[in-house]
Amino acid sequence: MDHFKRVNDTWGHDAGDMVLKQLSCCLAETMRGQDVCARLGGEEFAVLLPETGHAEACRAAETLRQAVAGMAFAGHGFSVTSSLGLTTLDSAGHAVSGQRPVPGGGAVSACCGQVVEILLKRADIALYAAKKNGRNRTEVYPARCTAICAGALCI
Repeated sequence: MDHFKRVNDTWGHDAGDMVLKQLSCCLAETMRGQDVCARLGGEEFAVLLPETGHAEACRAAETLRQAVAGMAFAGHGFSVTSSLGLTTLDSAGHAVSGQRPVPGGGAVSACCGQVVEILLKRADIALYAAKKNGRNRTEVYPARCTAICAGALCI
């Protein structure tokens, strides 16, 4: 979420809790049954879309971004938006953008910590690009991220 700390600081933690609860409902309504959503901390969340192609993942990200932007907070003078960082793999474990393969290849599983760590890092780089490029948008690793993440630990 964009500027979640500002909600807590300006409107109080009860308002922040309300936003988190409403976001949870929004995720549950927007995502499919097989998708996995988790709060990583603070204002950062991760959504895993298993068995999802790149184009479908982009559509899902845009649907989620629009749903978050459309959340209404009756009686409060604020709204929230979201910036999303997206990365995908093909069945061989290659980033769709043509980057080098992720260790573990197509055998990506929940127990493969190295793959998860790399995917989260790629998504984080794309998220940083989305925030730097104006927020309330989705960026795909590494398309527009390459120049932005110069100096960051790019994979």
